[in-house]
Amino acid sequence: MSSYKIIQKARLSEKHTTTGKTQHFIGDKSMPQPAELVIAQYPDDSGYYLFYLDNAGEEMSDTFHDSLQSAIEQAKWEFEVKEEDWSSTL
Repeated sequence: MSSYKIIQKARLSEKHTTTGKTQHFIGDKSMPQPAELVIAQYPDDSGYYLFYLDNAGEEMSDTFHDSLQSAIEQAKWEFEVKEEDWSSTL
């Protein structure tokens, strides 16, 4: 699969608390809070991916969204990420 284009990034800090509204797993263990969230899009794909990255920038998990706004809302719903927390890479 070809590489994706990063649309937006948000570095998580102590102000971004896990809301507990969803839970991700790595194997059979609960995934720790990511260090950064990245919204990206693959070429020839109309959807957007919300990638959950660890401190080393490695992907821990991802979710697929039909729109950019849906991915942004997911981050808000899970970690209270506000609009001003995102940095655009466009």
